[in-house]
Amino acid sequence: VTTEGTQGICPSGWHIPTYSEYQSLQSYVNDEAVKLIDQSQTMNNSLIATNETGFSALFAGYRHYSNGSFYYLGYNTDFWSSTENGGRAYYMHLHYNGSDVGFGNGSKN
Repeated sequence: VTTEGTQGICPSGWHIPTYSEYQSLQSYVNDEAVKLIDQSQTMNNSLIATNETGFSALFAGYRHYSNGSFYYLGYNTDFWSSTENGGRAYYMHLHYNGSDVGFGNGSKN
């Protein structure tokens, strides 16, 4: 379905966030969403984070839609929203060497 805020693949009681909800998160955390001390420690199944804002993220990289390869593990991550923009969807982007929260839109492929 293409309904904003739909449950989709989420557990009961949860939903796929909307672009507006990601903007609210950005406002709440004041661009300091990710405060990882050392992501390399995740190799031992432990994530050390300062958790100053209550939100931390693992830099999982991304899978390229056309060739299926994975890129940038440990460097960035994107969280897709349920908000469409034509044949595209909005996402929130986090990068390991910056505490700012970025937004964009990309192909739903």
